[in-house]
Amino acid sequence: MDNDTQPTEQNGCFVQSPLYHVEENRSRESLMPDYEPLEKDQNHGFFLKSRSPRSIAEDASHGVANFAVEERRREHIVLVIAVLVVWLADLSPLLYLDVLVTDRSQSIFGACFGIVLHLFDHHADPDLDEILWHWGFSSSHRTVLRSNICNATLNIDTMPMHSHNDYWRKHPLFDAIKYGAVSVEADVYVRNITVNKRLQEDLLVGHKPKDLRTDKTLTSMYLNPLYQILTYQNSPETLQCREGKSTDGFQGVYDTAPDKSFVLLIDVKTNGTSTLPIVLRQLQALRDKDWLTYYDSSASQVISRPLTVVMSGNTVFEDLLALPEAAYGMKFRDVFFDAPLDKLEDPDHGKPQGQFFYNSTNSQYASVAFGRSVRKSGIGRLSSFQSAKVETQVNAAKARGLISRYYDTPGWPAGVRNAVWQSLVDDGEGILSVDHLTAANKFLSARNHR
Repeated sequence: MDNDTQPTEQNGCFVQSPLYHVEENRSRESLMPDYEPLEKDQNHGFFLKSRSPRSIAEDASHGVANFAVEERRREHIVLVIAVLVVWLADLSPLLYLDVLVTDRSQSIFGACFGIVLHLFDHHADPDLDEILWHWGFSSSHRTVLRSNICNATLNIDTMPMHSHNDYWRKHPLFDAIKYGAVSVEADVYVRNITVNKRLQEDLLVGHKPKDLRTDKTLTSMYLNPLYQILTYQNSPETLQCREGKSTDGFQGVYDTAPDKSFVLLIDVKTNGTSTLPIVLRQLQALRDKDWLTYYDSSASQVISRPLTVVMSGNTVFEDLLALPEAAYGMKFRDVFFDAPLDKLEDPDHGKPQGQFFYNSTNSQYASVAFGRSVRKSGIGRLSSFQSAKVETQVNAAKARGLISRYYDTPGWPAGVRNAVWQSLVDDGEGILSVDHLTAANKFLSARNHR
């Protein structure tokens, strides 16, 4: 079956053509129906079927909302215990907050105030119905007409932030887009699942093995929605009415930044060598549309496209570099590495200046866990020593054309979290890795309007 196959009837239901297929001649109002995985084979990947008028975002987030509420309750209990421990252990000097208290002797007040801030620092997620509707993900029975088909992300300003563990959110991917994040993260495990009475490998999304579900795959939660979004954004009708068009002929996720490449970071939790080929196969539909950023070795140049795929976790760097360009339908290598920020200089000793092992031709990010690299204990503003260490690592990443990223930064209290963000941004970090999208959006917006 090729990509131009028309819908056929099988066992009483209509089956669409292979993964991500959208008919070019469909009307604007029905261009992008919801889809869900139905069947899959080794040659063509998923077959898709029309489904009920429930958005993919809602489907992907099933069960996450209750989990988030329970997590928040447990977090509040931990916060109260933490305050008591800090008081009894007389660790208050570690918790001062510049933005609230200037005298370190008053730091316990700052810590408590920051915790109170955190408890009330919750904002209801805005209604995503409008943006989903514009992209064709919402209910098919709606009767309200669009006033302007070009305004799906018209009022969203992009922010240099990465949605850490994005799949935990109420609306994975879509919440990140709503708040202007330019990067999302999905942890993947290779698992054998039963498809059409046969066992075959697929990529399931989750933080731990116990979180995995067969209906939460990399394809259904990220690749398929991104394909549909980019199909809409790059349709002739949509491009015709846009004022600002991408200079390379492609429109990215954001109307306000058409040239901005959206980053999908895939954190591999299983064996990196065996997982990489599966990822490459599942990227084929996006590759066929020329929507993946790639490295042209003949021109020694990185060609930017609407989506950049970054491989992290257990991915083996040498496997990525050794990819034959003809493999998996690839004309060029279109996946990049997440380099170790704290070890960038290790393989470069003795090499001529500028000949870096990790560089922009093979990597996109340079990342490290905040606690492991920057500090071992305490929370709050960075000391001068820690700030100098961040600056050194950030500058090493910049010299190699990479974007620096610290993950697992403190998430609470709110005041402490913001103080750490402030320090990292002041020291030049390339992108904030965040768990609280609303707060990060407000924080970065405030900095932009100074």
